Amino acid sequence: MKTAFVIRDVPDLDHLVPVIYKFLNLKHEIVILNYEINFNLKNDFRINFLEKKFGNLKIINLYSFLNNGIVYAFLSKIFAIKNFEINFKNLKQEKRLNLNILNNFIIAFFKKIFFSKNSLLEDFFFDKEWIKKILYILQIKAVVLDDSFYLNYTKAQRLVDTCKDTGIKVNLFPHTCFINDMKEDYFNIKKNIAKYKYFPNIITNSEFRKKKYIQTGIKEENVKVCGSGRFSPEWINIFKEITKCTPIVKSSKTKVLYLVGIYNNKDLEQELISFLSNIENISLTVKSHPRGIFSNKQISDIKIKNYNFDINTPSTKLIFETDIVIGTFSSILIDAFIFNKMVIYPKFLINNNEIEILYEGNNFTIDCDSNQEISNAISQFQDNKISINKTNLEKFLKEYVYGNQDENSILKDYVTLLKAN
Repeated sequence: MKTAFVIRDVPDLDHLVPVIYKFLNLKHEIVILNYEINFNLKNDFRINFLEKKFGNLKIINLYSFLNNGIVYAFLSKIFAIKNFEINFKNLKQEKRLNLNILNNFIIAFFKKIFFSKNSLLEDFFFDKEWIKKILYILQIKAVVLDDSFYLNYTKAQRLVDTCKDTGIKVNLFPHTCFINDMKEDYFNIKKNIAKYKYFPNIITNSEFRKKKYIQTGIKEENVKVCGSGRFSPEWINIFKEITKCTPIVKSSKTKVLYLVGIYNNKDLEQELISFLSNIENISLTVKSHPRGIFSNKQISDIKIKNYNFDINTPSTKLIFETDIVIGTFSSILIDAFIFNKMVIYPKFLINNNEIEILYEGNNFTIDCDSNQEISNAISQFQDNKISINKTNLEKFLKEYVYGNQDENSILKDYVTLLKAN
């Protein structure tokens, strides 16, 4: 009996791969279901690591897997993984008209009409019966699903309904490790509370978050506090090796890493990045969020600026190899806390009426109200005049990252919870 891990986007891999690793390490049978038509999992460095360590990894590209009948055989060829890069966005870069472009145009056209938002074609062809066949063929008895995917996408809700109809165990997995508290999150849960009634396991990373879930109307016994597998000591040590983290090489300039935030005030953020780029005694790297905020024009403008704009390097490696990290509430900041980096929190980028930063005011970050305060904090760091409250830091990690669980057994505990019975 297999446990299936559902992937729909790159960020899912950050939180699910550590648990998948532990399943494979303990020799439990799993399968990965790829729900994104333009995403080739085989290209991901985390998946490459799993395949190298454990051999052939079972990855099913759902839309090209089931080819029973003429129509599904045709769609399986159109949506095959070899065509994952073919879409209208990439076709715009083609300069010559030829037969290959015509073929690719047809593939891109089918992708567009089938997978546009609220597509009736997708609903008709890739319905519950299609899902039921796949679950049966693969002998899946448990499913692990990102909670935001379930909440926001009909295709995920259809998968869950099919599991419910066929008696398959479903677990909602947190799409991040929350170090913030957003009103928007709970509004969406309350609005969709009926969708949460089925689940025996809604997983979160802290008692704080669990209490918030209960306040929205979710039953207490259905919420499981498990801590974050992504930031567990077991996985952090492995991930440092995977991403080839190396000790900092001393330089005349202080290395500063700025982490772009998707909910930050964009105008103030751009002003801050420009301000930092003009500080002469630092080397600045700006790391984009996986969802990105920069247009093509902005990226071309960035190339002439006095900093490195990084899209591809794993954030963990960038953090490990820097002196100072600046960011708001991305969970990747937890790496900076674990690696004992100086973290600067630019408070002025966040609307504190909508978002509460849970680490703010605990004296293990430098909380700043302006660009100049950030510059002053950097200078204090360079003069060795910065100290942090390590007791408060350890308490924060224990409560909000490890869920007051034994951090050394988090991944094993996940296997116990999520495996097919």
